[in-house]
Amino acid sequence: MPITARKYRMAATSPPSPNLSSSGCKHRLPLERTALARDFAPSCAIPLRFLILGLLCLATATGWLLIHPTMVLAPYQTPHTVAWAHLYILGFALSTVMGAAYQIVPVALGVQLHSERLAAFHPILHIVGVALLVPMFFVWSLPMVTLGGALLISGALLFSYNLARTLRRIPRFDAVAASLTFALGWLLLTMALGLTMSVPALRMLLPHPSGDWLAAHAHLGIGGIFINLIVGISFRLLPLFTLSTLQSPTRAWLACLQTSLKRPRLRQRASKSNSPKSWRCGGSLC
Repeated sequence: MPITARKYRMAATSPPSPNLSSSGCKHRLPLERTALARDFAPSCAIPLRFLILGLLCLATATGWLLIHPTMVLAPYQTPHTVAWAHLYILGFALSTVMGAAYQIVPVALGVQLHSERLAAFHPILHIVGVALLVPMFFVWSLPMVTLGGALLISGALLFSYNLARTLRRIPRFDAVAASLTFALGWLLLTMALGLTMSVPALRMLLPHPSGDWLAAHAHLGIGGIFINLIVGISFRLLPLFTLSTLQSPTRAWLACLQTSLKRPRLRQRASKSNSPKSWRCGGSLC
């Protein structure tokens, strides 16, 4: 076949270029971004286990609330209220966040997850911990609550170690990585504070009143973990979805530091209590 005829045949059978619109005008389409999920995301079985647990806990918590709607009006130290709150926060919210983090963080950072084997073992600790913690809160058996909390903290340590080693692989430490690092730190601090309050020998070390530390525990969980993850991941996913770039890394760093370090309620709770100077300094630092 002549060379000219072969060129015309190839032009007629080849698919249109993705960089050309219907009007023939070129537009930028970062094709390398479409391969991120395929190249860096771990196995779908890892986040799927967390998401299934989250949906089951959400359905259980919703049904429980429909049966006993006055439970939310009870004092916050009522066993049923504490059990429902941990079922919703640990069973639904944290499970969903952890499953999504295993899938989204490697894609957002553009690196491989450090260890899929550790990620596959984490759901076992988390599921058993939630299944043990919530019923034991319902019957108010604090020794068994401590055991369930220890399993959850063990899973959180695996989760934090895995993501911390993943963060070390990125070429440049930016605001996204900083937000994720702060979120991991607040996660461990929140669980450690909850475990401390469940052990009588350790609870005696906390300055009174205990209700202040319970409020700080809840505030750390909501403001420290979830908001930091949402803010940090948004800095990477929003430009990815809108096919744009982050306009100001400096403002992103300021937002990260503002969200992560400004925990005024914990500071006020710790500094206003009749505690030693070392406790007040630690609370102020937090």
